[in-house]
Amino acid sequence: MKKVDLHIHTVPSISDREFFFSLNSLKDYVEKLELDCIAITNHNLFDKSQFEYISDQLPIKVFPGIEIDLEAGHILLISENEDLDDFDLKCKKVTDLIKSKSDYISYEQLIEIFPLLSKYLLIPHYDKKPNIKPETLVKLGDNIFCGEVTSIRKFKACLTESDKLIPVIFSDCRFVEDMPNYPTRQTYIDAADDSLVALKGCLFDKNKVYLSKEEGNEFFQATDDGIILSTGLNVIIGERSTGKTYTLEKIISGFENVKYIEQFSLLQNDEEKFKELVTTRHSLVSENYLKEFKDIIYDVSEVDIKTNNQDVEKYLDSLKMFASESDKLDSFQNVNSTMKPNLN
Repeated sequence: MKKVDLHIHTVPSISDREFFFSLNSLKDYVEKLELDCIAITNHNLFDKSQFEYISDQLPIKVFPGIEIDLEAGHILLISENEDLDDFDLKCKKVTDLIKSKSDYISYEQLIEIFPLLSKYLLIPHYDKKPNIKPETLVKLGDNIFCGEVTSIRKFKACLTESDKLIPVIFSDCRFVEDMPNYPTRQTYIDAADDSLVALKGCLFDKNKVYLSKEEGNEFFQATDDGIILSTGLNVIIGERSTGKTYTLEKIISGFENVKYIEQFSLLQNDEEKFKELVTTRHSLVSENYLKEFKDIIYDVSEVDIKTNNQDVEKYLDSLKMFASESDKLDSFQNVNSTMKPNLN
């Protein structure tokens, strides 16, 4: 199994942004990500002297290559590390034809410069902008069997769809000084050795390309310090200040075209508003739960305890008075009529 990155930039060109290459960063990248081989693929040029210097300094296999603007798309053309003078002369012809960012060569010009395309490994931008157009892929014929994609999702999709090219994913990185982290976009190829022939042979078979060494295409390395994630759903769980946000930011820094919704960002980063919203929702839940007792509570809250006690006292006094007068009346009625005074 070989871990490869066949799309690396070391020299800026008219098709690229300005940058200053750092060999130390490239060395660190190769060591930290445990790569087995890389390819130097600058835009429409090949710097032979720099390539030889890089090859001498790195302990792994380094392939010479070039990223060509072909019919408004990009394609990687990679050679075995031999006969560099011939490869250099051919690449200089590409450089001479492309004088601006909008220039590109035709298929006919490509085969005029590189008449034996089968000698090289050709990897077009496939599900990656600017992609090689379908009609150009048809012209290239059997020389095309794999294509570069930009994401894990696209890699997996190409593997499952029978009409798609065999996917590969690479860093497409410019190595400069003091890089905060390194990309984790590499492809594992189930090759016996690191020769170009061996790699090409495996890139005809979807069962020989992987995102991870041990877990195949079910997991991938998400950060340069070794965090492994599933290609399905991932959930990070932890208490406050345990590194969840740091981990997410570390992951996001290594990938392109990723939507990252930061904490409280949907509330314009206002934690107080978030707390207020939670409190309001909690109040609504409480009110809905207690609504059956609401009328009773309102009635009870209207009771005047002092007045109510006074009314009770008055009622009891009245009741006592009534009882006393009723007792007297009963006694009067029981007196013998001859003893009652004549009121006439």
